[in-house]
Amino acid sequence: MSTKFESNLPSGYSLIENRSDFGNLIGPIYSKKENDEEIFGFRAENKHINIGGYVHGGMLSSFADIVMGQFANRNYNSLTVTINMSVDFINLAKKGDWVNGISKLMKEDKKFVFLEVEIYVKTKIILFGTGVFKVIKLKDRYKGVSHER
Repeated sequence: MSTKFESNLPSGYSLIENRSDFGNLIGPIYSKKENDEEIFGFRAENKHINIGGYVHGGMLSSFADIVMGQFANRNYNSLTVTINMSVDFINLAKKGDWVNGISKLMKEDKKFVFLEVEIYVKTKIILFGTGVFKVIKLKDRYKGVSHER
């Protein structure tokens, strides 16, 4: 990690441990624990900005998906994959903003996880979303799945 990013972090944040190559591509993404909640964040950079000069909706949606995918009490002995996600863009973020996200586990059973997510800058909500994730046991991950087209 470059010194540029380390010196630009709000207090208490560290790079998330569980990340994919896609997460690395759009990140870096950080998290911290505060009041029994895990808060995620990223600094809006040039690569996140759309032609209108604001953080791209695709970036905000991807960040919301990551925040929900790292939900509290997650069991990393299973994989959760997004099967449905709905987002409402409420406000804008711009280059240089520190964008935060928190998720709330609404319901969970052996097959599905239901979550809500809020993405915000300072105290301003910029996105609200919901997601449904399918739980896949890691040992069954490739069982019966054809990768042919």
